[in-house]
Amino acid sequence: MISNVTFMGDQSQLSVRKQERLSAPKSRGGCVICKRGHIKCDEAKPKCSRCIKSNLECEYKKPEKKTKGCRPDRISQRIILPKEVVDEPSTLVIRPCNVTASFDDFIAFERGSLWNSGSLQGQTRPWDMMMPRQASPLARVLESPDCLAIDMPLKSKELFHYFYVADQDSGVPHKDQRRDCLSFVTNNAHAFRSALIIASLHFVWNKGDLQQFKSTFLVHKVHSIRMVKEWMATKDPSLFTSIVRQVATLCFSELCFADVVSAETHLIGIMSLLDHKKQLGSSLTEDDLIEQELADRYFVFTYTCFVGFKSRLIEYLRRIDPTGNVYNITPDEAMTLTSSFLQSEAPTGALAIKLAALRLLPSFFNPMPIGVKMADIDGYYTILAMRELTSELDGVRIKQRTEPNDSTAVFEAIWPNGVASKLLAQYVFSHTRSMSGKLPPSNGRQRFRTTWCGIQAAANMYLHHVVRMTEPGFLEQRAHHYMMYLFQRELTQLSAQLEEQDSDISRDFLFWHYFLGAIHMYKNDRDSSTAEFFYGGIYDWSKVNGVTEWADAWAALRSVSWPVEYPDELTGQCVWERARAKNNYAENKRRP
Repeated sequence: MISNVTFMGDQSQLSVRKQERLSAPKSRGGCVICKRGHIKCDEAKPKCSRCIKSNLECEYKKPEKKTKGCRPDRISQRIILPKEVVDEPSTLVIRPCNVTASFDDFIAFERGSLWNSGSLQGQTRPWDMMMPRQASPLARVLESPDCLAIDMPLKSKELFHYFYVADQDSGVPHKDQRRDCLSFVTNNAHAFRSALIIASLHFVWNKGDLQQFKSTFLVHKVHSIRMVKEWMATKDPSLFTSIVRQVATLCFSELCFADVVSAETHLIGIMSLLDHKKQLGSSLTEDDLIEQELADRYFVFTYTCFVGFKSRLIEYLRRIDPTGNVYNITPDEAMTLTSSFLQSEAPTGALAIKLAALRLLPSFFNPMPIGVKMADIDGYYTILAMRELTSELDGVRIKQRTEPNDSTAVFEAIWPNGVASKLLAQYVFSHTRSMSGKLPPSNGRQRFRTTWCGIQAAANMYLHHVVRMTEPGFLEQRAHHYMMYLFQRELTQLSAQLEEQDSDISRDFLFWHYFLGAIHMYKNDRDSSTAEFFYGGIYDWSKVNGVTEWADAWAALRSVSWPVEYPDELTGQCVWERARAKNNYAENKRRP
């Protein structure tokens, strides 16, 4: 009551104060208390003078910017839900510059509508909703920062724009430019930040130097590291796949910048997370299974990239200094080597393939849209890449019989000529194709039905044990248990499908998988139960097909992909004979 009397009895002072406030400049950054009372705030931080004097809780809020003609929900809808959706099949053709016709034919691949899962029939499907580049709303989104999922400090917008048009400038045209994986990452903060990190890698590979965007890259990398730490601190199991996804992105980026030690540390972290999750053994819902599959794919992809890059460094150092150690070279030296590797790949078109795969990589590190299921894949293009790589190595090894002093021949055949890049690119392309909900038609060509993790695990073993292209080192001992767990899981699933009526799974292709797993186990843990699983798969194939001789088994392996000049043929024979002998003994023992 006293305050009311004082206020009402002092009208002259009130009017004077009111005039003073009107003449003062408008305060946009005042504290909440002063704004609520319509009082001029001196904006001192952490507490303004009035709040200190009145012993009040002083709080500042970031002022909300009013967007001119931009509502985030409507912008997002224009990106993800255009009015017209075209469902006819499209063809993505990736053509490197200055390469032969056969090289072009390899990397061109056909794909039907990518999102045909039953749950989405009759609805708009995200991948089909990409807008024409000329009329894309992404440009309007970048002009309105409030419509984006994250802040865009420094040169973030310029970097994103570079990445968005990168495929146009690198000789990698898209026949159907309505589909673009960047059109929906802007709505997910974590996917968007990963896309900007990948954009930095693309710029380095393409231009040879990151100086223009170095600060921008570091800002987003630090944000990602901080985000992972915050997620880890919560111990929330629902964030498991998100953590693996973000750590895999960091690992891949460090690898591209030739930081082998940091990349290896993050890879070990991913393996520890996966091992811990597997040991919990909790029951999984259908959504949990999809998230687990994604986490497994991130592990396989990151492991493959790490082993491939490390093996290339080892091979290079071996040529110039037999005592060289990949862990002893400095990051600057490793980055210089990486730049020289990329320059050597440019004339063959290998660099163009890597850039094309990198441009699609945000789709790999993007969370799976609700309602979308991952399907089996046709491993045809992966097998095609293996066959070409194997053929190159066969030619070199035959040549070495007459020219034994050519120590660089195998190295040159494996890395700079582009065949390894084609195989790496298929990791990304096949992931995209697996999100269709069903296998696309083979159009009369040979089909190799498999799972994504199955074919990529098999490819790792093929490169290491059969063509001897990679050297995983000590990580092989740590990672091989989980890799074989994945491989066994996928082959169990494929073997069950083989017994179904009208199954289109190739028995010889499945045998090829089993044989690669058996070789790996023979060299690492030949008497384990896991090894017995692969021996059993070999024996079942031999029994169904009536094959008893190694020469016939070798011919079946060659029908998929196998070298003429097999460096370790004796091991192959031993694996075949061991599988036959063990299962013959087991069968005889079961008989009365």
